[in-house]
Amino acid sequence: MKESLYVKEFGPLKKIIIDEIKPVSFFIGESGSGKSTILKVLALCRWVYKMYNIRYYLKYSKISKSPFRFRIDTYIKNSGFEKYIKKGTEIRYITTFENGNKYEIVLRKSKSSLKIDFVPNGIKKEDLSFNKISFISETRSVIPVWTEKGAAISGAHLGFYFHETYNDFDLASEFVPNLNIDFLNVNLKISKKGDRKKYFIYSGLEGGYELELKNSSSGTQTSVPILLISKYFSKDFDFETAFNRSVLSYLSYSDKLTDFKPVKNLSEINKKIFIHIEEPELS
Repeated sequence: MKESLYVKEFGPLKKIIIDEIKPVSFFIGESGSGKSTILKVLALCRWVYKMYNIRYYLKYSKISKSPFRFRIDTYIKNSGFEKYIKKGTEIRYITTFENGNKYEIVLRKSKSSLKIDFVPNGIKKEDLSFNKISFISETRSVIPVWTEKGAAISGAHLGFYFHETYNDFDLASEFVPNLNIDFLNVNLKISKKGDRKKYFIYSGLEGGYELELKNSSSGTQTSVPILLISKYFSKDFDFETAFNRSVLSYLSYSDKLTDFKPVKNLSEINKKIFIHIEEPELS
């Protein structure tokens, strides 16, 4: 599958054309040049495309009206993109398959928000996919402290992208109890007591040490979330479990599960994991 991205008049971005997004891509530029904006726009488009795939999978599986709803204006607000919308704002995300089939998500300014179109109106059965979208925020170094204090404070919030990162970090820590960090000659160990978790960095070398992750170096605190989340999604992530959790459980809750007749087995559906890593300035 080939991905292309076109962005015009959105925040600091005047006109960006990426004809083909490679499996591993880096955005490098001056401070304030729009690197994070491109990354977040790409994540947004991939998320919208994921939701359309779920919608049409359910439609083909005899769920005529999808129980899933998504409002692009809510996502834009959560992302802090409200002020980025200008006269002439336009975003196009295009996916092209080897069989020649092409799908395009188009976002255009409509009054004060973005109007969304999907072309063509539908996804063919052979092109259906189930994707996982992960965003690792530049504020991830706060996670070690947040796991102990912030998460216990009712109503506390550090922004949409931080909490997306934290949720993936917390999920990953359920499946990766220990992590070897070769380039630092240390290991991450996770200790659980009830619903609470503690994260430790320890060295197995002679004269080694053990300390809580929150007391480790800033570089370690920045690196560990990337490593843990990437390890989980590349080695331990189970698409079937995720599908059952996000789709089937919702259908059961909304009393639509009895109408569900899978059009395709999950093993037959295209699957991809997209990890977006936002780096702090001067990292």
